[in-house]
Amino acid sequence: MDSKFEGIVLFQRPHRENDALVKLFTQEYGTKMFFVKGLQKPSHPLKANLIPLTRQSFVGRVNQQGLSFLREANCLDFYPAIQKDPVLLAHASYISQLIDASTDDNVKDVSLYQFFYKSLTFLNEGYPADAVHLVCDLRLLKRFGVQLDWQHCRVCGNQVGPFDFSMRYQGLLCQAHWSMDSYRLRLKAESIPLIQSLSGMSLSRFRKLEIEPELARDLRRLLFEIYNELVGIHLKTQSYIQEMDQMQAMIKEIPKRNK
Repeated sequence: MDSKFEGIVLFQRPHRENDALVKLFTQEYGTKMFFVKGLQKPSHPLKANLIPLTRQSFVGRVNQQGLSFLREANCLDFYPAIQKDPVLLAHASYISQLIDASTDDNVKDVSLYQFFYKSLTFLNEGYPADAVHLVCDLRLLKRFGVQLDWQHCRVCGNQVGPFDFSMRYQGLLCQAHWSMDSYRLRLKAESIPLIQSLSGMSLSRFRKLEIEPELARDLRRLLFEIYNELVGIHLKTQSYIQEMDQMQAMIKEIPKRNK
């Protein structure tokens, strides 16, 4: 029996000669994989709807076990700004992969769905991509069982900075204890105060929050390290965004070398 439901397209994957598997994050059923016969053919009626990072209203057969099937789709949000901007698309793809990794398939999670939907909406509406990306990283850490204290030194409990982050101690070190970890991340002085603010903010407050590019790269480096070491995941889009950051850093250095 067919059901009507709402979902965001996470990705599609070729299957056999002309078919495809499409993964959706649905509001009603959580993340699920759908089989779409003939989707790789140019004339398939659902081809224009099953574009990753679009929100659609679907009609299809949803099975508790195994693959489900789609029959109809109607676009709710195409997110044109994301689709045409490679940088926004990279951030949105990273958030999509992180959302997918943070939840089990076939588990309804309306709050996570709404968080994902709002994240894409804010990116599309021009909210600073760096801020949206970073708050998603921070909020989703708890779903992987990682709860970090962004207010106190792990050694003495001091709440007064400057601070740095230590992977060895899995948290902050105040300046008095930096010598206890020679491999601390050596973040910029402004990074920890900013992440302390971001960790308590809602997405809707980021409309006018502009983060200096160099500082955003520093915070992404911190969160990438945390996800790699403490969570144990490395997403494909992580490498792409890191390459973009490295390229931007190199471009910034060119005028200095030419002086």
